[in-house]
Amino acid sequence: MELLAPAGNKEKLEVAYHYGADAAYIGGALFNLRHQSKNTTIDELAECTQLAKKIK
Repeated sequence: MELLAPAGNKEKLEVAYHYGADAAYIGGALFNLRHQSKNTTIDELAECTQLAKKIK
């Protein structure tokens, strides 16, 4: 079993992993279900990828 948690930004990603998530997801500009929300940029997604690799 794996715990998958939503993470809308880098800070939420850190919190998800801190509290035990095995994996997290972030939508980005094209895959965001919240139409009015601030979209995650490609650069921010790259930062989150590096953070996830460092944590896991």
